[in-house]
Amino acid sequence: MKKILLFLLIIFMMIILSGCWDNNDPEDYALVLAAGYDFDPATEQYIVIFQISNPLLAKGAESNVTDHPPYWVVSGKGATPIDAVINIRKKIPRLLNYSHLGILVLSEEIITKEGVIGIIDTLARSRQSRPILNIAVAEGDVKKVLTANFPIETTNGQGLIKLLRNISNQLSGIITQNGREFLIKLSTPGIEASAPIISLQEKKDASDQKAEKPKPDDPPKIEIDSMATFYRDKMSGKLNKMETSGWSWITNQAMIPGINFIHPGNEKARIHVTVHNFSTQVKPVMKNNKPLIRIKTKVTGRIESITGTSNYKKQSIITKEMDQRLANKIEEEIAKSIKKAQSLKSDIFGFGNAFYRLKYKEWLKMEANWPEIFANLPVEIEVEGNIGRTGLINKGIIIK
Repeated sequence: MKKILLFLLIIFMMIILSGCWDNNDPEDYALVLAAGYDFDPATEQYIVIFQISNPLLAKGAESNVTDHPPYWVVSGKGATPIDAVINIRKKIPRLLNYSHLGILVLSEEIITKEGVIGIIDTLARSRQSRPILNIAVAEGDVKKVLTANFPIETTNGQGLIKLLRNISNQLSGIITQNGREFLIKLSTPGIEASAPIISLQEKKDASDQKAEKPKPDDPPKIEIDSMATFYRDKMSGKLNKMETSGWSWITNQAMIPGINFIHPGNEKARIHVTVHNFSTQVKPVMKNNKPLIRIKTKVTGRIESITGTSNYKKQSIITKEMDQRLANKIEEEIAKSIKKAQSLKSDIFGFGNAFYRLKYKEWLKMEANWPEIFANLPVEIEVEGNIGRTGLINKGIIIK
């Protein structure tokens, strides 16, 4: 009996461990590195653009394919995003694989008129696409953004992703938004989504217009210094560089921002301060049965550079004035950011969510009319600045 059971067990294991029924070799796949979505209002069709890795690049040393680009950009149109993807499949001799998709670029046309629900829904249902992919908005032609040249990167997609991360980690204001974060904001009460804007800097002189292909040593024509705001699932407007920086202060997402202001002891000199520590508290308040937001920001920074002579001493009049000017500069950025967002009726700061979390009963009364309430919401701003470090010297360099 034991021998029979062992024999049946072996037969059963041979059946279930014989291999994958739908197994495909790596050579059968086309890896999608970046994707772009656009909309053609004339035909009312979606346009999907894929940047696909070129597998021949790895064989460049063995064959005469070194002149081939490291990626292939291919596009398709359709009544829905999936229809457009199906039309792309008809042009590609391999199976599409999205496991390496790192960035999704959306055109202003599609997110202003059609919204992002159809696109995000498709990605959320896919087994291959990763929720940590970066989401950005293209100011201009999406296809040109996905073909812009990055001389020190192998592919355009890698260049865009690294540029976004570099700006997010080292500069103020622009914060990358991945698919998971974007989806959470779309479905969370009292807060609107946002995304960095990728601008394509076109060359205007005649000699550059005649050039058919970018040269390998050409600098990237991409710039990222502003942010798109959303109302529900559609784009509502844009924040400029200063307004975006103000948003990052309020949401506690500024990363090593640099602040410039005029030296109080020498009006011809300017001071550059790098913030190494800060915190912002957003407090929802009901005053006379009306909503109010109080913002308190504490900032500590260090002097990176002074374009002139200076003598920094603790507790001096000049020191206190420098601290105040630092605070005033940040307060100005915060105020301008709030004013712009209120004009767009887009609560990208999550003020409504603060009421939702901390004053739920009052929020239920305001929820239906929150965009209008937010547009006229009083905001009290308090910023405390402290330049606690000066580097290795207190006095500026004096030439004798």
